[in-house]
Amino acid sequence: MSISESTTKIFSSAFRGIQTPVANSFHSTIKELSKEDPQFLYQKYQTVQDIPTLDLYNDKKINLDQFHQNLQRKFDDHTSRQLSFPIRHHNFEKMAPYLRHYLNNHGDSFQADIDYNSLRTRQFEQQVIHYFAQLYRSPNPKQVWGYMPSGSTESNLQGIYFAREYFKNYKHVPVLYSSKAHSSLNKSIYYLRMNSFNQIAKTLDLKIPRELLESGMIDWPERLPVLEDGQVNVEQFQLMLKPFAEHQIPIVISLTAGTTSGSAFDNTRKVIQALHSYEFYTDNRNHWIHIDGAWCGPYARFLEMAAENQNLGLPRDAIKNAQFDFSFEEVKSITTSIHKWIPSPFPSSVLLIRDKTLMPSDHLQEIYIRGQDYTLTTSRSGHAPLFTWDYLMSKTLNEHIEEAVYSYQLAKYLKHQLQEIEVKLGIDLKIQLSEIGLNIRFKKPSDEICYKYALMVLGEEAVVFIMPDKTKELCDMFQRDIFDDQLFKQSQLEKVL
Repeated sequence: MSISESTTKIFSSAFRGIQTPVANSFHSTIKELSKEDPQFLYQKYQTVQDIPTLDLYNDKKINLDQFHQNLQRKFDDHTSRQLSFPIRHHNFEKMAPYLRHYLNNHGDSFQADIDYNSLRTRQFEQQVIHYFAQLYRSPNPKQVWGYMPSGSTESNLQGIYFAREYFKNYKHVPVLYSSKAHSSLNKSIYYLRMNSFNQIAKTLDLKIPRELLESGMIDWPERLPVLEDGQVNVEQFQLMLKPFAEHQIPIVISLTAGTTSGSAFDNTRKVIQALHSYEFYTDNRNHWIHIDGAWCGPYARFLEMAAENQNLGLPRDAIKNAQFDFSFEEVKSITTSIHKWIPSPFPSSVLLIRDKTLMPSDHLQEIYIRGQDYTLTTSRSGHAPLFTWDYLMSKTLNEHIEEAVYSYQLAKYLKHQLQEIEVKLGIDLKIQLSEIGLNIRFKKPSDEICYKYALMVLGEEAVVFIMPDKTKELCDMFQRDIFDDQLFKQSQLEKVL
């Protein structure tokens, strides 16, 4: 299998003018490096040497110019090799002059009262919110409320919080989310003192439907079960809803558009169909669907746009099944990270609420900021909206679409390269990549490779994340190191013996 001509064209067109250096200086042979102990490897790749000591009682200033030059070189080298964690690097140096200013978008992003402090960037924040409302197909983008929190953990918490307030007149409101959902959902439920569906079921003594008992479910699970590919098992979800519908219990559902470890997409369309199989849930006022699109939200939408071109040969059924946005009238809130697919030097995110009429209206008045404040932290970065606005302004829609296709193709390419290594070495690397996913899971290689490429490690598995800033050259260097990895060579020898 080789990269097609169309893929090669995408490689070149999507990255015209973008440079991602590959650090050949670190391309030493695994045989030489395998002699180094784990502590040496940690110090080599992870620690910063000779950091000047910060002490309250320092009695003289220290010139840090040389130290910062060395630190920058280390970070540059690390960035050039990073193949893991869902982050995307981008050069924001032209925005550096703005770091001279204290920019704090204090209070609500749509604050209407007079603010005499001009060091705000709310007008840029509002444009970013409008952009994502358009991207996620809001029928009325001007009615969408949103803001840019510190990250998607905060966005998810606020989304669930607004759902709680929406159902504040109900005593029991369970939150349903899958076993592959992000840990921020657990935090949200804990901090907001809400309950998962199994807790509500036990409190009200709801009986497990007969079909589930016959399938082996003897107790209400804490989270929704998933299929082998990581998406919610809609058939079991539908059966679990039965006693809740019979007791007319409103529910909050959090679905994921691209799980962190496996790029699994919950099938929003089928989940809604399951809801509508019960009369109580045909009324959209009786449920709140929140979408955690932190990792793959923008990617999925741009890939969906690309799929309109049938000549690209994209898996249109899989892309359709990954749809999640406001084109479904049942979806009330969406989270997207700004430091993953959309790059940012600051952890940030965008939270969108479908319609301002869904927001609480009887509290959250803040005298200090003179108005309503729906944000969690009140003080928020004013730099993140400005930097995000500038980045989005610098790209055409077609460039975004090309980058989505490029990343999809590059993930397939690297998977194939790893499969060839399996054949050559005669070993099973346990490679996993969902149909439109961007993270490749495989058997954990040596610590040297994990450190060198900053891999996410989950037990006995490692994960590679493909983003538009990653190059074919970097992937080729990675697969050569994997092929030469003494840990896998040892596995090959053991199999022969």
